Amino acid sequence: MRTIKKIARYALLILLMYSCKNDTTRILPKVSGSAGEVIVVMSNYNWDGKIGEKLREILAKDYPMLPQSEPAFKLIHIPPNGFNNIFQLNRSIIILKDYKTDVESSMQVQTDVWALTQVVVNLIGSGEDKILEELDQNSDKLYNLLENEERKRIQSVYLRSKKVAIDDKLKKEHGVSLTVPSNFNLDVDTTDFVWISHETPDISQGIFIYHYPYDDDSTFTKDYLVNKRNKYLKKYVPGPVDGSYMSTVKDFSDFEEFSFKSERYVTIMRGLWKVENAFMGGPYISLTTLDEERNRIVTIEGYVYAPKKEKITYVRQLEAVLFSFDIVKEKSDN
Repeated sequence: MRTIKKIARYALLILLMYSCKNDTTRILPKVSGSAGEVIVVMSNYNWDGKIGEKLREILAKDYPMLPQSEPAFKLIHIPPNGFNNIFQLNRSIIILKDYKTDVESSMQVQTDVWALTQVVVNLIGSGEDKILEELDQNSDKLYNLLENEERKRIQSVYLRSKKVAIDDKLKKEHGVSLTVPSNFNLDVDTTDFVWISHETPDISQGIFIYHYPYDDDSTFTKDYLVNKRNKYLKKYVPGPVDGSYMSTVKDFSDFEEFSFKSERYVTIMRGLWKVENAFMGGPYISLTTLDEERNRIVTIEGYVYAPKKEKITYVRQLEAVLFSFDIVKEKSDN
């Protein structure tokens, strides 16, 4: 009888352990910290030395194409003995694990360790040289990882409260799907141009969507896309005084190509916009792709106007919206 009771107790204990293990995601707290904050756990020696310098070079560099210098990430150094429960809840954490014995260098990524939507990067190596080599080889990977995680967090918030009516209208009339935050409103809607914006007394965030026939092999070039952008902005985006309109600062535009969602070719432009004949301007980001089914070019872009304010957070918010877009397939008649 005692044996049976002992087995039953063990069985119950195993069941409870298994249940707790599988329910971890439901009981983890939310992440803490502001967008772009990264906790870096390492000794003062390494933080003040080459490893800390390398991390700052990778992550605290200027965010691309903003009108003033703003670091991409704010690095907060915490020595290992100070890494307590408060800091363990941060959204992004880098932990240096420098072993005296010879171990294989690596950059190991964990998610949801102490909090939901958290990413923890473990830098592993034996000695300064090995860790610096690991950082050199994975600098882009590290930067993109933290950037993508920030974007996913914003997207998850917007997805829960998106403006369904605007998304439905975009699908029906423009063949585009987009997760539009609840605080955005539809300002302009024509046959080939849409303007959606969020306005406050202090800042303005806007989204443009425009599309046109694909009939030029030079479409996917910087000059072509900037000229097309200026054409639409001059027509549909007037400034605050007569004769003023939004345009592109041509000398401050960056252009690159990439594969969106691993299947769609997209060009991305980042740069600065201005208002002709008025003192207004700010950063913009623009995505352009080919809608093969309709044989048209689709551009979706966002802009920020936030004078005297840091703009990186507002740009990241718009990027989260833009990167949610998709081309809607045409309905079959069958």
